[in-house]
Amino acid sequence: MSAVSSASPAAIGPTFTAVSSSRRWLALDVLRAIAVLAMIQGHTFTALLRADEYDPSWSRWYRLFHGLTAPMFLLGGGLAYGIVTLRVDVQKGRDTTRLLRRGVMLIVLGYALQVPRASWSVIVADERLLGLLLRVGPLQLVGACLLIAEALRGMLRSRAAIGNGIAVTAATIAIGAPWVWNARGSSHAPGMVGPWLDGHAGSLFPFFPWAAFFFLGVFVSRWLGRVRDHRNGERWAAVALIGGGVGAAGFAYVLYSQGLVLRGIYGEHELWHTNPLYVLFRAGLVFVLLGLLSASEPVIRWLWRSLPTVEQIVGVIARQSLVAYVVHLLVLYGSPLNTSLAKLGPTLELWEASAIASGLLLFTVAVSAIWDQAITQGLLRKQMTLLWRGLTRVRVGEVDRIGEGERHDAIASKQQIKPAATPGHSV
Repeated sequence: MSAVSSASPAAIGPTFTAVSSSRRWLALDVLRAIAVLAMIQGHTFTALLRADEYDPSWSRWYRLFHGLTAPMFLLGGGLAYGIVTLRVDVQKGRDTTRLLRRGVMLIVLGYALQVPRASWSVIVADERLLGLLLRVGPLQLVGACLLIAEALRGMLRSRAAIGNGIAVTAATIAIGAPWVWNARGSSHAPGMVGPWLDGHAGSLFPFFPWAAFFFLGVFVSRWLGRVRDHRNGERWAAVALIGGGVGAAGFAYVLYSQGLVLRGIYGEHELWHTNPLYVLFRAGLVFVLLGLLSASEPVIRWLWRSLPTVEQIVGVIARQSLVAYVVHLLVLYGSPLNTSLAKLGPTLELWEASAIASGLLLFTVAVSAIWDQAITQGLLRKQMTLLWRGLTRVRVGEVDRIGEGERHDAIASKQQIKPAATPGHSV
């Protein structure tokens, strides 16, 4: 079984440094760290906890919270992207190349983690295995969002035009999702395209409607950045996030409670997967949480001073969320090199599943910290450079010797003498 063939992973955001002026946006770091830790715990419970252990007294709120982890990642990734690229003058060429490379890497890595344990001939011949390979997960989704955002940034000149283009993109995806799902494009589109359109082919995070969260985050980042740049801007930004989030979530809930779920527009459709009101409700709750964290930044900074280890853990998880995502999937769901914890199945009691989730959290944080340290000290770059030089040294030497031989031949032909043998060049 592949690392994600049975997973229901939350989306992972791109690793950017979310900054306001000269310092990081602490609340956004904390939000993304909470999402990572909740994702690991949630996946462990889903894979290992017995169904009868979900007590109604807490499971309803538990499911509501875990239904927000994917929007947290996608909105957080969009906010970080927008803060980096839309609020400051960046060198588009170098910056775009880096982001495009990262987008492609996320897509390739997402598919690589889904490769079933079987030969390619068996995978291609088996419709179920091929479906597991081609379905769209969170990494592919974020990678595609990065590519599209960079395409818009390249085509549109001003940051205002880019922001408007991003807003139109987010609205189009959210509003169009029920129609796209009703059309069942995954059944008609060729090859790898179908799973990107809807969830009928098994995709956990199809482009419609999940990409709307990322682009909504990008759009809000530009407006939020303006507010935070003013005097007492951080306080007003927190108030705006809480007020706007409550308004959005409340509006969606009131319409839902009154039975106004837009069936007159869409007809019968996947309410809990595609309805724009549900997208608005979850986005609103995430913005409320981010606003509360922003308002609590003085308390959080006091906590950091009292417990610096907690600050280090949160920083590592926020910076290396991709590493944490991949590591926990490989341990929980296995890979060609290791077995999976999920083989135990949903057979454990609450305390047993909690103990395993805690151990997996500690292991993931440790690996992420080691990776972060290697990145910070430049060890990874040095090792990759040494490896590349070692792999290319022989080839470079051969090319140099061949080039020297060719120059010797040219001189010899002019002088009408027989060229002598040179290393790497036969005569």
